[in-house]
Amino acid sequence: MMKFIIKIVFVIILASCSKTNNYDCKPKELEDYSSNLVNEYNEIRRSNSFISDTSSVQSALEKLNILLERDSTFIPALKYSSELYCMNSSIDKAIINSKKAYELDQCDIYNLPYLSFLHSLNGNEDSAKVYLDKALSAFKARCLDGCKIEDESNLLFLKLYSGKITIKAYQEKVNILGDGEVAYLADVFKDFKKEKFLENLCSLQ
Repeated sequence: MMKFIIKIVFVIILASCSKTNNYDCKPKELEDYSSNLVNEYNEIRRSNSFISDTSSVQSALEKLNILLERDSTFIPALKYSSELYCMNSSIDKAIINSKKAYELDQCDIYNLPYLSFLHSLNGNEDSAKVYLDKALSAFKARCLDGCKIEDESNLLFLKLYSGKITIKAYQEKVNILGDGEVAYLADVFKDFKKEKFLENLCSLQ
């Protein structure tokens, strides 16, 4: 459940997005890579779509690392391996791969919140704040003159997470978005606690 919530909150770690108002920056997508890499990557994701134990996490990581040995700049594999390292309690490695993915493609602003979350899990609140501030600025820029509902929802969540708005204000603003896919988050986060959110970030469930 928590992984599904996180997927909705900041789209997903592996999300790609289209160009929007006041943010003339388009992240790389799967079609930007060789078909061989993409096919192997998709097969790894398909075969590990229901990861529920540490052995399946390790198996997926081994396959991804082989892929990354062939192309260390293959961002989808870097991002997915970061998620798996998180599940495997290897937060340092999760940070390294997520940071490398962002450095390779700074148009992909969805990496910024995740990097903030990971640094908090690692006890480095200074770095967590740096990435959280970058994330807030990036989503504000994207939504300056209107943006997709998903991005506006992400911005609202980051404001809630950072304490810039109350739970009540978050609920009201999410409901105003008027979209069934995100409106239910008003209820999901009615008792939001940052610590609990972070605790469940890397959950296998």
